[in-house]
Amino acid sequence: MKRRVYNQYCGLAAALDLLGERWTLLIIRNLLHGPKRFTDLEKGLPGIGGNLLTQRLRHLGSAGLVERVTLAPPAASVVYQLTADGRGLHQPLIELTRWGLGRQPPIDNATTIDATWIMLGLEARFEPEGSADLGGVYELRIDDAAHRLEVRDETLTIRAGHADDPLATVATSASTIAALNEGRDTLHDAVAAQRLVVSGDVERAVRLARAFGL
Repeated sequence: MKRRVYNQYCGLAAALDLLGERWTLLIIRNLLHGPKRFTDLEKGLPGIGGNLLTQRLRHLGSAGLVERVTLAPPAASVVYQLTADGRGLHQPLIELTRWGLGRQPPIDNATTIDATWIMLGLEARFEPEGSADLGGVYELRIDDAAHRLEVRDETLTIRAGHADDPLATVATSASTIAALNEGRDTLHDAVAAQRLVVSGDVERAVRLARAFGL
């Protein structure tokens, strides 16, 4: 099927020509913090279906935003990752996510919550002025997903995977983070009830959580 384009001399229209179809930006979102296998991408996009995901990945590949690569042994997995051009969408998506935070639907039994989406929300909530003296590497484990967080010069960098020798490690669930975001839980209560478990430098971990507005 031929893709529809706006044919307008406008940067926004040109961006929408590439990114405006359903699921496209969400695929980019799920690759922002590191490469993923096809099966993991599909799992992280409930409802997309394998055929449509294949179509969207082919489109993003032809647009030069996503590439298919084979990881070095021992993993040797075939994964999809953002190209340098694709990574240029990181900050615009952070800003768009920040704009959408107050417009998220209330959580109910039909709401899907995923660690990848939670991490993007945390990145959008990050307050640089609250991260002074927090420089270093941390690990955040949400359910079964680990992410490496590095704070340098009041700038946050997130990558999927475990951190080597982190200052602190925080283990929790996506639903707990969502409850903290919405004010249905507090950091004090979550720690006391072990819904959020901190090892390492507890004081720094708590201050980092505050920098995320938790």
